[in-house]
Amino acid sequence: MCVTAQWVEAVGVTAAAGIAAFAYYHQVLQSRIMLWRDLQKEWDHEFARERKRSVGAYRSYGKLMHTDVQAIMDFFETLASLYFKHGVDRDLTKETFEYYFAGYFVAAKEWMDIQRKSDDGFYRKVFELAAEWASERSMPTKSDLSDFFNEESRFHRTMGEQIAGEQ
Repeated sequence: MCVTAQWVEAVGVTAAAGIAAFAYYHQVLQSRIMLWRDLQKEWDHEFARERKRSVGAYRSYGKLMHTDVQAIMDFFETLASLYFKHGVDRDLTKETFEYYFAGYFVAAKEWMDIQRKSDDGFYRKVFELAAEWASERSMPTKSDLSDFFNEESRFHRTMGEQIAGEQ
């Protein structure tokens, strides 16, 4: 085989590898965005009942305990795991969920701290995510939570109106 043929073959193999790598990278990005979209849909629709219950509990008791928020914090533990493993688009995830995460984290922190006394791995990824996101933006204070839950309540009224309008 002459040098020119070897060079052409090497260029062809390199080009094919580059195209395959680009296609793989594009597929990974697309998968991350699709998973983010699925999480957003789950949060907005499938967690509506839990979120509404949390609003009522916070307004009644001024804090959240496990029956009020465990499913929500389980969602955020999954989200945090995917975020740290780069399973979801990190920018979209942060932009979409940071506000909600911060509000529920602060509201549930007392309960989570009690649980972490006997199990320091309890919601470990949630606490890691709180540390990362809090370094870029301050977490709400307990006094901010009334505003947060008022906004959550408005969201649920709006969603209820939209669902009623679709029927």
